[in-house]
Amino acid sequence: MWLEVCGVVRAKLLLLRWVIRVRERIEALWASHRGGMWLCFIGYIAAAALLWWIPSPGIGVAVMGIAAALMTARKEPSAWEKAAWTDTVAWPHHDSKAIS
Repeated sequence: MWLEVCGVVRAKLLLLRWVIRVRERIEALWASHRGGMWLCFIGYIAAAALLWWIPSPGIGVAVMGIAAALMTARKEPSAWEKAAWTDTVAWPHHDSKAIS
């Protein structure tokens, strides 16, 4: 009985240790310059996809709103990241193409 309880507790502690390590790596990537470059790249891909595939009105605004939320969640973005995100979010073609 005790052996089974110890095994379950050990498995839970190993899982908790793994979750803590993964969270630390994700937070480090989020704060790093490389993470900002990846977010900019994903933002450009999303913007390009919205230019290629014309969504229904409002979808482009929602996607770029998510991009803006991600941009503001970064604590200290570099000037390059700010310029890239502003360029990505400021493309007004998404809804103007969808409406017309």
